[in-house]
Amino acid sequence: IRPRAGVAVAALDPADFAKVLEARRGVELVLAKSAARYASSADDEAFAFVGSQMREAEKTGDVDLFLDADKAFDTVLAGAAANPYAARLAAPLQTHSRRFWFRLKRPDSLAKAAGRHVALIEAIMARDELAAVEAADALALAETAARAAADAEREAERAAGEEREARARAEARAALGGRRHRHAM
Repeated sequence: IRPRAGVAVAALDPADFAKVLEARRGVELVLAKSAARYASSADDEAFAFVGSQMREAEKTGDVDLFLDADKAFDTVLAGAAANPYAARLAAPLQTHSRRFWFRLKRPDSLAKAAGRHVALIEAIMARDELAAVEAADALALAETAARAAADAEREAERAAGEEREARARAEARAALGGRRHRHAM
C-alpha cells in the first residue's frame, strides 16, 4: 500500500513458488513448535474456531471460507507462538503462498489443505511440540509436492501444445506442397 498512490499487487511468478515455500517451511516449523509450547486458552478457543471453519470449508467446498480461515489461522498461530520476529518473517510468505495456492489449486486441494491445517491445530492444542512440527512439516511438504505436480502438469500441457503446433505446421506444409505440385503440372 502506497500513500496517495493506491495498492500495488505484486505479480505472481510461478518460478518463485518453490522459493517461497522453502523459506516459509523453516519459519513455520518454529511457529508451530512455539505455539504448541506457549498457546493460551484464548489461543485454543481461536484455534478451535478456525479448525471448525476449515472443516466447514472442506465439507462445503467453499474456497473463500477456506482462504479466510487460512488467514485467520496464520494470525492465531503468530500470536500463539509468542515470537514476533518469526511471525513478521512468515507473514509475507504466507500471503504469497495463499495467492499461489489459489492460482494453482486442483479439485482436491481444498480438502487436503484443510485436513492438514486441522491436524496442525489439533497438535498445537494438545501441546505436542513434536506432533506440531511434524504436522507443519507435512503441510509444507504437501504444498511443495502440489507445486511440483502443477509444474509437471504445466510442462505436459506445454509439450502437448508444441506437439499440436508441430502437427499443424506439418499438415500446412503438406497441403501447400500438394498445391505446388498441382500448379507445376
